[in-house]
Amino acid sequence: MKDIFIKYVENNIKEIILIITIMFIGLIIGVLCINNVSKENEENIKTYVNSMIDEVKKVNNYNELNKIDILNSNLKRNIIYVLVIGILSASVIGIFIVYILLILKGFSIGYAMSAIMATLGTKKGIIFICSSMILHNIIYVVGILLVSINGINLYNYIMHDNKHEIKMKIIRHIIFIIIALLFGVISAIFETYISNTIFFMVRQYI
Repeated sequence: MKDIFIKYVENNIKEIILIITIMFIGLIIGVLCINNVSKENEENIKTYVNSMIDEVKKVNNYNELNKIDILNSNLKRNIIYVLVIGILSASVIGIFIVYILLILKGFSIGYAMSAIMATLGTKKGIIFICSSMILHNIIYVVGILLVSINGINLYNYIMHDNKHEIKMKIIRHIIFIIIALLFGVISAIFETYISNTIFFMVRQYI
């Protein structure tokens, strides 16, 4: 298993660096947006984050919430995103849309983390981010990486007119989409039942 992973990374190192770089650019843009917002917008962001935390603190126990609705919402978001990435990444025009979507994903993560840090300060912000954002997002990003890498490979394969194995390449891409969907489902489950539970356990420190 280790050898398979190492070989996969070696064979796709350019694509991995490209995708990580694109998402990192989006993340940096998100951070910069928060750091350069006007005073009025900064206050609006802080008001929103604080009101969200206050609403959570009003709930005595996470079991009181409708976790099925939360799970369905998380599943819907993850599945739609993975499917869009998977379908568009294999087309000539779509590949550029995928790059934009990856930038937006990085942007949303960077923006959210910066907004939380700006509102709560370093210590409380780190507690918030580590308890409610890190775990499921790592799982989700791995799924996005897998389907994006294979989509780029399929796109390059098609552009170089290598048609003799195109059916196998498409089947392979479909398999990677299914794998990425599984990562998205696992991420949604972790977010609903683990990340949120951990957040409720540490919310008194925020």
